[in-house]
Amino acid sequence: MDTGNQHQIDRLIASRNGDVAIIFLSGPTSLNTPLSTLRQYDTICVNGSADYLIINDITPFIYLVTDHNYFIRNTESFFHQAKAARHVVVSKELYDVAKHRYSERLSALQPIIIHRACKSKKGGLKNYLKLKLKYRNCDMISYTAPLSKKGTIQGYSRDIRLGYFHTRTVAYAGIQLTETLGYKTVCFSGLDMTGSKGRFYEQKGSRLEKTSLDEDLDNILDGLNWMKTFSKMKVFNLSNDTRVPYELVPFADSVEDTNDH
Repeated sequence: MDTGNQHQIDRLIASRNGDVAIIFLSGPTSLNTPLSTLRQYDTICVNGSADYLIINDITPFIYLVTDHNYFIRNTESFFHQAKAARHVVVSKELYDVAKHRYSERLSALQPIIIHRACKSKKGGLKNYLKLKLKYRNCDMISYTAPLSKKGTIQGYSRDIRLGYFHTRTVAYAGIQLTETLGYKTVCFSGLDMTGSKGRFYEQKGSRLEKTSLDEDLDNILDGLNWMKTFSKMKVFNLSNDTRVPYELVPFADSVEDTNDH
């Protein structure tokens, strides 16, 4: 475990505001979450969703980006959004892409860098042995690594300092991050998985950025099922228009509604 990362995560835990967090995503139903709610609870925003909070004078608690391609396509937006947040968390892949050309600007953000548990999602003997050696006797990580290369590695981490599992959506990294920080209840805002409708912050009439949600949906749902089995948090979906079954991530009409569960 990286000592610097350990201390940064410790500071995040210490600066937490309560036991409830909102993961503010890019689905159109994110706009249904009241601004008063977003001001009241710690909000982890991703990619371009941060702009909505910033425009409405809400300081994101954490700005989380794991997709290095988002950074490449939206470099100036990334730095603007990251600068406005209290804390910044990025993937090792993004950091490696950015550090050569933007090292000073990146260093000024003091980002927390998170690493994947396994670089490849493909099964096979090599990855099976790597994970078995890496996480032997570790009760904070749960995973399956098929011996066949045709299989897909699935897993969940309750301590992102040890690595996180990737399901082709930043939402999954976000849920592992919030668990690491010790939240008891987490609500997804905008967990729609309706890629054809675009991201809520994309301008009408403009060309929509490509999304792989359709081909990745089964993989994402498998990951959320793993989360449901292994997570110790209460996790809810505020979206009333989603392709994620409510038996997997229960619906809540509001954050306050989660108190009744």
